[in-house]
Amino acid sequence: IHGRGKLLLNKSAFKNLIICFKKDPRKKELLDYYTSKGATIVHGDVEKPETLANVFKGIDLVVSVLSGSGMYSGTSPELNAIKAAPASGVKWFVPS
Repeated sequence: IHGRGKLLLNKSAFKNLIICFKKDPRKKELLDYYTSKGATIVHGDVEKPETLANVFKGIDLVVSVLSGSGMYSGTSPELNAIKAAPASGVKWFVPS
């Protein structure tokens, strides 16, 4: 389990913790762990920004923990998420 994910799950200050993942069967164990700790899992794909509009609805704060994958390929998945956030009503976005 990633360090930042463990940190978020250990914070009792969060009433609701929603984690967005791209659908990937290889992540099942990780997603099961987060769910067992009370997180809600939603599916979105930062390389397809249109999938993020519904995912971000009702969310006040997005903390991005994107890895470097794809960040230097001429596209910016994180930029897609940043652009989708305000359109969905997100108030704060913390980039990775």
